[in-house]
Amino acid sequence: MQRYKKPKPMGWHVFVGRRQLDVIGWLAANDIKSYDVLVEWCEDNNVVPPSPYDMKGVFVTKRKPRPQPQPQRPKAPKRTPLKRVEKVDPEA
Repeated sequence: MQRYKKPKPMGWHVFVGRRQLDVIGWLAANDIKSYDVLVEWCEDNNVVPPSPYDMKGVFVTKRKPRPQPQPQRPKAPKRTPLKRVEKVDPEA
């Protein structure tokens, strides 16, 4: 009796390249919304999952809210320049 030999896992880049996949569209079509779900899918389908670094920009996580800027001090009122006074000639 012959034993079934499990095939070697295919690398992620080979998988994407052979099928000429649009990765973002493929992820949406397969309802894969996080890296962990992708790793699970890859293990089930005998594909070596990509590194988290490779998928860094694909899965967008919620960002921390930006801190509110502190209110600035009110600006000082503009100074009006002093008017020049003509000098009076004492001999005239």
